[in-house]
Amino acid sequence: MQCVLDVLRDQLGSREIPEEEWLAALTLAAEEQVLPLFLSRLEKANTRLPPIVQTSVEEARHDAVVAGFFWKSELKNLLHEFNKAQIPVIPLKGPNLAQRVYGGIALRPSRDLDLLVQLDKFARAEALLAQLGFARSGRPGMYDTSWLRGTVKVELHFDVSDPLEFDFDTPGAWRLAHQESFEGESSWQMTAQDELLFLYLHGVRHQFERLSHIVDISLAAQYWAEKVGPELHFRPEANELTTLALLGRAMVQRFNPAVPPVFRIASTVKQQKSMELLADELWEKLLAHSASKSRGWFVLRLYLRMEVRPLHKVSRQIVHLWIMTKRITESDIAFAASLGLERNWQARLLRPLRIFLTYRRKTTQVAQPPGK
Repeated sequence: MQCVLDVLRDQLGSREIPEEEWLAALTLAAEEQVLPLFLSRLEKANTRLPPIVQTSVEEARHDAVVAGFFWKSELKNLLHEFNKAQIPVIPLKGPNLAQRVYGGIALRPSRDLDLLVQLDKFARAEALLAQLGFARSGRPGMYDTSWLRGTVKVELHFDVSDPLEFDFDTPGAWRLAHQESFEGESSWQMTAQDELLFLYLHGVRHQFERLSHIVDISLAAQYWAEKVGPELHFRPEANELTTLALLGRAMVQRFNPAVPPVFRIASTVKQQKSMELLADELWEKLLAHSASKSRGWFVLRLYLRMEVRPLHKVSRQIVHLWIMTKRITESDIAFAASLGLERNWQARLLRPLRIFLTYRRKTTQVAQPPGK
């Protein structure tokens, strides 16, 4: 990981790096979804590479350019169709973020396209995707649906998070959004405050399990600091997301201390210390390449640690426990099937038991001495 970080931070220096370490760094950068940016910084540093590494680098650059062109074209075409249908849309992350913040569409990999529409236009947007040859994939989420057409996946959102988890105030973000263009097609863009807050939220929801979550925020913070100034303020509606913003900012500081804080966040000393400790833990997991991919007890524990206000904490714990029990995943369905039960409501009822057994198994494994 250190080689990847040194390149991304432009701090490679004159250190001699063996061929094996370069190849491992390329693999790790791909897993952390920062490979195109890694290659760009490597080229900028004019680093001499072993022949086999140079060959791999050139192939990866070519693949990134081809992929970038593909996703750019798909997003442009979708924006064209949404504009024809008079459905305003905000592209989240993806090629739009890459073009504005990374400095080039090929510098940020995309695996799907996330589109945010207003709730009252969501049904029309779904109908439009169906007309364009997309088919719904999987079960509807709590605030989005997935659509597939060949190799193109679209995540259609009417919100960016469950309000019971993090109340982002999406209607407020829409009221403040402004029109811009992407490759000549009209699109809508969040304000600096809302886009950064969304990226914080996205990182927290994924437990900052990949370096790309932090790099997105880091580059967006630098972009907006240069564009609108070095200091932004929360909207009053976002005050409940204080700990989320503190944690996101702390993660960026661990990646690149030179990035300006951007947000002026009104917070208590207890909140700041709590999020700094949590950021240390998440950063260590990331460096060890062992960030949890589960959505079970780790996520619940993460959310509860972010609720540090004493009087607010108990009610939020109840809410988070309720959220954990009402979700249903493929693991829940498989667990129910193993007991001969095939209905979704049965899988939902058994979900707390499955989570408890998983938690017990993991804690038992941790408690066992080495070699057992």
